[in-house]
Amino acid sequence: MTTAILPPSQRRVPIITAILHRQLQPPPPPPPPP
Repeated sequence: MTTAILPPSQRRVPIITAILHRQLQPPPPPPPPP
């Protein structure tokens, strides 16, 4: 069995998890004033 051929739902999982992890992370600190 090769993992290269995956149904669209299985292929979309890593993208959804990446987006969720990105949203759960705190926003980056504002840049220091010049």
